[in-house]
Amino acid sequence: MLDIDAVYTWVNGADRDFAESRRRCLMEQGCYMASEASGMHRFRDNEELRYSLRSLQAYAPWIRRVYIVTNGQVPRWLDCENKRVRIVTHDRLFSNLEDLPTFNSNAIEMQIHKIPGLSDRFLYFNDDCFFGRPTSQSDFITPAGGTCVYLEPTPVPSYNPMLPVHDKAYCHTQEIASEFSGGKRLTYLPAHCPQLYDRTVLERLNARFNFQYRETSGHQFRNEKDLVLRIFYFSYLLFSEDQDSIGHEAKLLRYGTDSYSFVMMIARPLRTWRSFFSLYRHRSKFFCVNDDLQGDLIDPLILKSFRLLLQSYFPQPGSFEIG
Repeated sequence: MLDIDAVYTWVNGADRDFAESRRRCLMEQGCYMASEASGMHRFRDNEELRYSLRSLQAYAPWIRRVYIVTNGQVPRWLDCENKRVRIVTHDRLFSNLEDLPTFNSNAIEMQIHKIPGLSDRFLYFNDDCFFGRPTSQSDFITPAGGTCVYLEPTPVPSYNPMLPVHDKAYCHTQEIASEFSGGKRLTYLPAHCPQLYDRTVLERLNARFNFQYRETSGHQFRNEKDLVLRIFYFSYLLFSEDQDSIGHEAKLLRYGTDSYSFVMMIARPLRTWRSFFSLYRHRSKFFCVNDDLQGDLIDPLILKSFRLLLQSYFPQPGSFEIG
């Protein structure tokens, strides 16, 4: 069995110092940032990380070590004395410290292969991704030793000027990837689930596309000229000629199945609660609950409902938690 670590990125947007730093950087930008680039819902902490770690401990006990990448914040409930968990701050990863502070998840993700001591292969999680059933390394590594690339049935958009920032970044990333893809492009987006990465491949891509990596690193907020790690990396695995013999396989995960569920929290409580019930009933192997709440009066109730769902799904405190 291989040594495989897990990497999370995490932030607590309610922290006063963080909020003030974000406000100051927005003012320095001298322009309005659309909510999809800088909205506070992108930084909200609803204790998803606590329950994602519980899901990992329950259903992926084969994970060796957990790295949590932060701007210096530490979850109040996290047991930092646990030898299996390590906090890694942005300033240990970014080559140009003038790019910090950053509020751009794309910029952060392009640095994670630099984590000291990280296993050669590792799972990358957003903190809103969870395991719902037992998993094994074979869920991520093909029989030939390649990577299982999980996609979801959401088409990768074609460029038009009215797209939101993150979709424009997808298109930009596909254009950069055409250098090795021979014109082939991902049809569907990578799924919102833990995905397997190879540190050596990431280092190779960083060296080859150093200009684009540095450009993304310099964007404090999401930008249409960002490289998006999951689009770039999985395009390389699936379409680059030097990966043909490795044995990578693309697998499409259908929504609302035993394999995969995806819920977007929006300010429509009945619809969102029905989605929560469906998620709980399916007990999918991988599931994600995305936060797209924009500040409506109903938002706190929906967020509390989500916490209650997670508490019922993962009631047992994990070894990563204090007490």
